[in-house]
Amino acid sequence: MNPTFNTVEDLIVDNSFRKWVLQNDPKAKAHWQLYLSANPEKKELVEEAKTFLKKLPRVNYQLPTSDFETIWAQIEKTSESDIYNHGETMASAPTGGRVRPISSKWYYLAASIALILIAVGISQQYTELIGNTTVSFQTKYGENQTIELPDGSVVTLNANSTLTYQADGFSNDIRKVEIDGEAFFKISKHTSPKGDRIKFTVETADLEVEVLGTEFNVNTRRASTKVVLTEGQVQVKLTKIDSVRRISMVPGEKITYTSGQKSATKEQAKVNVATAWKQNELIFENTPVGEIIHVLEDNYGLRIKLKKPGIAEKHYTGTFKNPDPEVILMALSGLFDLKLERHNGTVTLN
Repeated sequence: MNPTFNTVEDLIVDNSFRKWVLQNDPKAKAHWQLYLSANPEKKELVEEAKTFLKKLPRVNYQLPTSDFETIWAQIEKTSESDIYNHGETMASAPTGGRVRPISSKWYYLAASIALILIAVGISQQYTELIGNTTVSFQTKYGENQTIELPDGSVVTLNANSTLTYQADGFSNDIRKVEIDGEAFFKISKHTSPKGDRIKFTVETADLEVEVLGTEFNVNTRRASTKVVLTEGQVQVKLTKIDSVRRISMVPGEKITYTSGQKSATKEQAKVNVATAWKQNELIFENTPVGEIIHVLEDNYGLRIKLKKPGIAEKHYTGTFKNPDPEVILMALSGLFDLKLERHNGTVTLN
């Protein structure tokens, strides 16, 4: 790592810095924590660079540091006043929506980044720097991802899941995201300039989870939403019934709401089972085989048919670290005397 970082530009052209801020990469994070420990006087500069990067919509593209530095050298040949003038023109142009004011300092940096993206031919991937832009993260089958949100909250996204929020959805009084699939949330506590606590809202197809600062798991698979609270307090707001109803939760509780129902059920949860996927584990405790099959289909994209009568209602207990769906299927077939057959991408258990 380059030991000398004197400007915001020095930081944002550093590949490891971008990995830390935009991807919460563990190795990069540890590297920069060590750097800040050794260089505490750089903390304010680092925070300024982090704030700038988080103000921009993110793209799944990593530009090599050498290319960044070359393009920066070209940008520095352009006078700052020219970029300011360009910025004023863009800021005053009609956009069909509310225009967010940006200081000339920020606009200079934003314009520079835009020039970088244009220079490498990926400007089409980069949406408006001003306005209501949707930011989305989506995981593939068998893949988990950890995301740091603009407010410092951390979301761990399970396989085959999508997290979405508006770029301006994190402000002095709003923090809101949408989830489809499964995710674990570790919400940071924030206060408004007036000193009021700012709530964090997670929206699903059927309900909203409102929190101030806490940790919880949300699963929206199979036309139902399950919320398991591990720390703090939350309120679950049912939005798809005739009159909005709020349900309070305490740690260790689970709320389940199935689409079309008029109410939700609340019960004690097995937190270690519900959140084991975060440690790349699957824990089944007296779990119906039919439910295990759903997990394999949802997380790994398999198509599985159970043809043996009554097998879906049988129960299974077992723990799988670094789970392989083939190993789980073999365990089920061995225990329940099932025959595995594969045809046209479908696994059949007879």
